Amino acid sequence: MRIQTLHLASFAAIAGLAITTASVASGPVCPCATDLNNDGMTDAPDLAILLGAWGTRGLADFNESGTVDAVDLAILLGEWGPCDPPANDNCGQAIVLDGETVVEPICNASATDSPVSFPTMCDGDRATIGKDIWYRWTAPYDGRVIVHTYESEFDTVLGVYGSTIQGSCACPGGQISFATLLGCDDDVSDVNTASFVEVPITEGDCLTLRVGGYKFSGGDVDEGPGLLTVRPIKKGDRCDIAHDLPSQNQVEVNGTNAGDTWLEIDQSSCANGDDRDEWYRFVMPCQGTLHISTCDPFTDYDTTLAAYVGCGGVNDEITCNDDSTTPGCQIGGLNRKSEITVVGGGGDVIYIRVSGFQGAVGNFRLKLSVSCVG
Repeated sequence: MRIQTLHLASFAAIAGLAITTASVASGPVCPCATDLNNDGMTDAPDLAILLGAWGTRGLADFNESGTVDAVDLAILLGEWGPCDPPANDNCGQAIVLDGETVVEPICNASATDSPVSFPTMCDGDRATIGKDIWYRWTAPYDGRVIVHTYESEFDTVLGVYGSTIQGSCACPGGQISFATLLGCDDDVSDVNTASFVEVPITEGDCLTLRVGGYKFSGGDVDEGPGLLTVRPIKKGDRCDIAHDLPSQNQVEVNGTNAGDTWLEIDQSSCANGDDRDEWYRFVMPCQGTLHISTCDPFTDYDTTLAAYVGCGGVNDEITCNDDSTTPGCQIGGLNRKSEITVVGGGGDVIYIRVSGFQGAVGNFRLKLSVSCVG
């Protein structure tokens, strides 16, 4: 039973997902057209739906004549019985999902149970899976990926598999398998029939995605149409997957906050609308003072700069600067580049966020200089 529905747009706002162009499959979600109630069978309930729509337009107008009539009745009776399994009913025929962000219509109504075992415990609950269907997706860059089934009309169970052989796709099961389970989920906390998995990715990784219905103790399996969303996050676009900088006294690195895959608001205290950012992680090589700056001719936009002790957003902020008045921090004669100073001990971890005022994007040169004490 669905307790709560969370729309994809609302989820995106909560999770900080940047909405970009997605690859969306077209056509009917459940491939068996005469299975009007999406239960994997053309049977009496479907006949009742057709008869109830007699003389009108609708899904039961199989020949698209504009009216549900005797021709449609003959088509339904000719398909009586179980629907054919979907093309991706087993891992070997997994559908390849193209693109970075993918929103894929799915349906497991006519799928069969895979013989591949599933963890008896997943997200703290028994996650018995049935009527599973399979997909493959290749990581476009290093970072993390979110896979979820929000907006699905059935109680889903989700598994994400990687391969022990880099760059290859792998199927679980069998006497020899190179597949490894990276994550699984039955019920995500805010929508207790949807599933949510987030795992690390390396560019070129092929992930095998397994989506099925929750299998009840009596053997019945939840089924129906839904949506499978795959959403990658590029390394550096979120604090917990920040770029690692060398722990040395002088560091310079070129970067950009353009093309951000994870938009976050209210992460700093010194600017408005600086939701497009790039994150770096720096370990103090000694006790002393760390000077951080974007004041360099390579920097070509209005930056904001902040330092943090952790990934708790503004609550972990040490200091923040929007426009520095120091010579060399100007663009067109106006103060536009940023610099900050942090005092720390040897081994202290500092998270550095480079962003842009009011959503500004561009290229920057990030410069770090440490003055040791003693």
